[in-house]
Amino acid sequence: MSNKAIGLQFDLTYPAVAAVIPDASKPSRIKEEMEALETDIPEALWQKNHVKNTLSPIPLPFRP
Repeated sequence: MSNKAIGLQFDLTYPAVAAVIPDASKPSRIKEEMEALETDIPEALWQKNHVKNTLSPIPLPFRP
């Protein structure tokens, strides 16, 4: 999984964030951004980073 996927999805977990505007400077990047947002990031990754205190103390990503 890419850092882009983790970054985009992490940004959307913060309650005050309503949207993320990725860098789609080229049409080909739109597909990359959509794939990054649709990437399944294992719950263990979020838990691991919270345990190591490498992420801010905000809620983990909401999983419907």
